Amino acid sequence: MNLKRLYFSVYDLAGNRDASQANRLLEQSQYWSRNRIQDHQLKKLKDLFEHAAKNIPYYQKIIKKAPEPTWNFQDMMAYLQDIPILKKSDVQEFFEELIDPGVDRKKLVYQRSGGTTGRPTQFYHDRIKLDYTRVALQRNFDWAGYTMRKKCLKLASGQYEVTINKGMKGKLKNLLFNRFFFEGAFLTNERWADEVVQIIRQKKIKVLWGYASILYMLAKELGNGKDLGIETMISSSETLLPSQRQKIEETFGCKVFDDYGSREFMVAAECEAHSGMHINEEIILLEILDESGSICQNGTNGNLIITDLYNRSFPFIRFEIGDRGAFFEEEEPCACGRTLKRLKQFDGRSSETIKVGDSVVSQSIFPDYFKTVKNIEAYQIVKSKDLLTINLILFDKEDHHILGEVEEHLQKRFQQKIRVKVQQVSSLIQEPNGKVLVVKKMD
Repeated sequence: MNLKRLYFSVYDLAGNRDASQANRLLEQSQYWSRNRIQDHQLKKLKDLFEHAAKNIPYYQKIIKKAPEPTWNFQDMMAYLQDIPILKKSDVQEFFEELIDPGVDRKKLVYQRSGGTTGRPTQFYHDRIKLDYTRVALQRNFDWAGYTMRKKCLKLASGQYEVTINKGMKGKLKNLLFNRFFFEGAFLTNERWADEVVQIIRQKKIKVLWGYASILYMLAKELGNGKDLGIETMISSSETLLPSQRQKIEETFGCKVFDDYGSREFMVAAECEAHSGMHINEEIILLEILDESGSICQNGTNGNLIITDLYNRSFPFIRFEIGDRGAFFEEEEPCACGRTLKRLKQFDGRSSETIKVGDSVVSQSIFPDYFKTVKNIEAYQIVKSKDLLTINLILFDKEDHHILGEVEEHLQKRFQQKIRVKVQQVSSLIQEPNGKVLVVKKMD
């Protein structure tokens, strides 16, 4: 028995859980045929709708007719389009109605989102959902070559993350997973990079895991970290820019594996082929919709809508997570042999629109535009009441004319209705937890 299977067996015995069953499923299902994956999703969706229509007050008002037993996957997808999108504001407003009243809340796990788009969203996970999410995360680590035999350093940043990992359960989990935490001292300590290097050498760390911006900052501080022996870099919680990936890989001499997840879901991750991110289709259903709510064609960027197939105590059905992305144009198997669908493009947080004065602009134009502009190392949009300030970090610090070019282009694009100011900066504005938001709202 390998270490991962042993861990989940001990975990099940200690907590009367069944993560081992989830592990057995996810080890096999990543290589299933597309028809078999869809059959699995169809069964889980039927069960979820039947349960929600019968037990969840919010969905009792929405789901008027349960899916027919004879429906196929295409019928189900058509049926889904009649279910209203669940927004973050709906989760806040109808929090009590989204909870299964027949479940003991003491057996649920209370969660809150990071609140990076405004007010944090509160919700519950049930134990089965957590088991499948935990197993999916570990599978994503396996794809990156991060096995339980390798020591990992997580560059923690938020107080919530630090707190839960200082508790007894957190310490035990980290011990079993060979994981260590650096508690974000780099936010106030100029010697943070030296401290990270010291931990890497002392603990013989092989895997570094953290926000894209933090891994990038570390790479810039070190310049050359090939002698540290890092074998895998895992980027999560932020959009990984191409320039960041290049710098990190050049500095440490190893590949970066990008993960996409949130407090609500473990969505997708890169495999060793680095050709998009495989979606954890066995535990979620992912739709990509345009601004009118219609299904996007493969290859077309749109809003990500997620249905959680396992959380029956607090169902997320067609939840608008606030991110944008696109599927591959062709659903061809990945070179790794896994058959799970892939996100070709992930543009991160969208929140759909930015309002400045009396004008509104879609956030999606910025990642599309800055991909075409040379000499842009990183950017951030800072929104105030009547001004959009574009903070740019340049590769060539002396190339000041690019500032005027970007400002002129955006001002024309917004038809002078929105005032734009473009400025060069040495660093981007960070949140208290260390995360860098692509769009920072100051009002």
